[in-house]
Formats: sequence, structure tokens, C-alpha cells
Amino acid sequence: MPFEFSESDGSYHIRLHGHLTNADLVHLMVMVREAEQEASTSLNRVIDTSDVEKFDIDFSHVIAFTGQRRTMPLKNPIKTAIIVHREVALGIARMFQSLNDHPLITIRVVSSLLEAQAWFASDTEEA
Repeated sequence: MPFEFSESDGSYHIRLHGHLTNADLVHLMVMVREAEQEASTSLNRVIDTSDVEKFDIDFSHVIAFTGQRRTMPLKNPIKTAIIVHREVALGIARMFQSLNDHPLITIRVVSSLLEAQAWFASDTEEA
């Protein structure tokens, strides 16, 4: 599986790596939904795309992924930081960011875990 899902420092950490496919996005969404249902509060998310060698996903699956996010009941506002280092990852992150219309989710594209953590610690909700 080309992703790792964990919880630490009060956030979900999703590290993507290798060859990421449409099926992987579907599987990841199921894992996030299950974790969200079990949690007493909704947690911020860090999605690290640094180690993805190939994105083999299409626009229809990104739309489906954001559609699933839209229907996910959250218990409180959350921030999602997407760590990117490559142009293709930036394009996909920006697509995901622009399609997000969940009123409780703010997404920011960042360059490091430290930048994500600083944003999580701040009071600002701006992307």
C-alpha cells in the first residue's frame, strides 16, 4: 500500500509514497472515515507527498475523493496541510484545494512538516 496513516501530536499523518493509484485514494478515504468516526474530536491532517514516485490518479477520482470529504461529518473545524516538493504534486494538491468546499476544512499547501505544525499552532484559518 503506497501510504501510511498514523496519529501523532494531535494530528493525522498521511505519508504517500511510491506509485499512488485511484484505488489507493479510495482505500485511504475509507481509513480516514473510520478514524474520524472513532475519534471524539476531529483532528488536523498532514498529507506528505514527498515520496510519491508516480501519481496515477485521474480527475474523476479527485472529484470523488473531495465529494466524500464533503459528506464526512466533522466534529469541529480542521486544517489539512499538504506537503509538496514536486510540480505534479503541487498541481494535484491545488486541484484538491480548489475542489474543497467543506465549511469546516481549510487546506494549505506547505513545504515542510515544520510549516504545517506552525500553521496548526496558529489561530489563523487562512489557506
